[in-house]
Amino acid sequence: MLRVDIEDIITAIRDERLLEIVYTNYSGKSSKRQVEPYWLFLKSADWYLIAFCLYKRTFKIFKLSRITVLKYWMRYLKSGIVISKWSGRKAAQKIDKISKH
Repeated sequence: MLRVDIEDIITAIRDERLLEIVYTNYSGKSSKRQVEPYWLFLKSADWYLIAFCLYKRTFKIFKLSRITVLKYWMRYLKSGIVISKWSGRKAAQKIDKISKH
């Protein structure tokens, strides 16, 4: 069950808005993060967000059902990271690993 409105995330991606989220990982630890959202995808009936995490300074995959708070921030500039590094086998392995949690 989603705790946030997926339309809000779609709007943030379209408008290139920074998001502040509270995310609970698979072991139950919650943390506040600022992220640049890029893509949403559906895998095994679960929605996921691929975003650049400003705290970790890397791309992360967030399971939407683990996001409890969502706030919009100002427009952002693209992080400059080469997004294509998520294509192919490496991305599939990361998605499979995360979706098992």
